[in-house]
Amino acid sequence: MRSKSRFLFLAAILLTSCAAPTQQATFIPQTSEVSKTSEVLTATTTSTPTSILTSTNTPEPALPDYGVIDPNIGEKLKAEGIVIPEELKNSEYKLDLATEYQKTEWGNAYGIDIPITVIPEQGIAYGKYHIKGIGATQDARNEYAKQHIKSMWIHYREYGDPADREITLEQYVELLKQGRGGFEIPQYNPETGFFDNKAMVNPLAGYVKVISDNTKKELPLKGTDQNSMLFYVDESGTVWSVGNDLELIIVPSMESNSKLYKEKPYTREPYLATALMSGPELIGLLSNECLTATNPLAACVRDGAKIEDKYRDLSVGIRPLFKEWLDKYEAGDHKAQPPMWIEH
Repeated sequence: MRSKSRFLFLAAILLTSCAAPTQQATFIPQTSEVSKTSEVLTATTTSTPTSILTSTNTPEPALPDYGVIDPNIGEKLKAEGIVIPEELKNSEYKLDLATEYQKTEWGNAYGIDIPITVIPEQGIAYGKYHIKGIGATQDARNEYAKQHIKSMWIHYREYGDPADREITLEQYVELLKQGRGGFEIPQYNPETGFFDNKAMVNPLAGYVKVISDNTKKELPLKGTDQNSMLFYVDESGTVWSVGNDLELIIVPSMESNSKLYKEKPYTREPYLATALMSGPELIGLLSNECLTATNPLAACVRDGAKIEDKYRDLSVGIRPLFKEWLDKYEAGDHKAQPPMWIEH
């Protein structure tokens, strides 16, 4: 379902008439409610003179059609829940979702509620590491909502309406509340094997992170023989992302013999949780052009790195929350709640 929101602007035309004058020419002032903005009328010798006044008010210009989204999508998703698209259930994507562990939580940023959904694949939920999901404090969810809106703002500035290249974050938030600020991205077409469809992202619809084993490595956005990815925009404008989390993130974290984990084993799972959530879940959104490259995944990564460097000052994330927790834990408060954790 594409966004059906639109703006209708009506201009009112005020009609007034003046009383019939006598045969002798006289000047009759206008007595209607808009007399202050109208000229004095001169009587004519016709038997039934009339005068039609045109309002001096001009219609407000219509907003551009680009990026129109449903500003009420959040309330709809709260009522109806996040529905798994049929396309993601077919053999083309080879996803085996553990839907019993599907969980949506809401963060709030800039006065906007953003849904963040996590769904593990069966191989993740029931495999060696038994990762059923990712838990987060409300502060962490709010921070992810903030980062999501900032990310959408960056995408809109770089690849949205050319007239809005210099739009500020504050202006973009207001744009979202008015039902604009969306942008189109290439959508994979299973029938052709290319990214030759288009889909409108609704930033207010949030995102879905699939924690994937991706053992078949056959997702459409291919990088190397070791990994491939998928991003998909559903009918609500929600972005779904799937990656090779098992081999690229989970195994290196859980099996690592790094000095960090040897010295601070209590940081392993909180760090893994944030790595799963803040990985390249939006890869491919960064450019409409990178998907046409010979190696689209690598091209998107390079393009994304350029954009991240351009907006590096905004990439704070939840690091301050981790520092606050770590300070408490290492001061002896071992019951301190980390901002994120793995749910087994």
